[in-house]
Amino acid sequence: MSYKSFTQIKGKVKYLTKDEITKFFLAIPTDTIAGQRDNIIFKLMGKMGLRASEVTGSDENPAIRGVCVEDIDFENGVIQIFGKGEVWRTLTLDDEVNVLLRNFISDGDYGKFILSQRGTPMHVKSLNFLCNKYRKLAGITKWIHPHMFRHTYSIYFLLSGGNIRTLQLRLGHSYISSTMVYLDVTDEIQNAKVILPY
Repeated sequence: MSYKSFTQIKGKVKYLTKDEITKFFLAIPTDTIAGQRDNIIFKLMGKMGLRASEVTGSDENPAIRGVCVEDIDFENGVIQIFGKGEVWRTLTLDDEVNVLLRNFISDGDYGKFILSQRGTPMHVKSLNFLCNKYRKLAGITKWIHPHMFRHTYSIYFLLSGGNIRTLQLRLGHSYISSTMVYLDVTDEIQNAKVILPY
């Protein structure tokens, strides 16, 4: 069987290659407060699998308020996420995300800290704008939407040997059938003997 390029795999789930991920994050100017905020937003989705609404708060369901300072336990390295279905789940903080959050959040901060430059809560649709902004700055031609970072996290988690049940819990899926869609993509990649981008 001949080797296929990574981009030839046509799974139902759209995701980013390692090269695209690298280019995207390099395009974010982390020497500004807004850039640091944006870096955290996309790292929460891309390195921890959060939904966009779990980061900023839901535009449709006020109960899903987004990540707040009081949800983070730096001492134990965990974060509480209130997500779809109005269910809490506890996630271990990725090491890089832990450092980024520690440096971004000031002592005495409380409540939502993912805010617009006007100091108001951000909306999920704002992340679409940011995706397009950094995609263009990075020179990435394909369209990117926020949920692709969650897809990317899930696929690389499985390709790295992660367990499907663990992934279900980390993503907050009520039914494992929702998580199984990522197996379709990873199986196709492995069966085609694809040279992985990492």
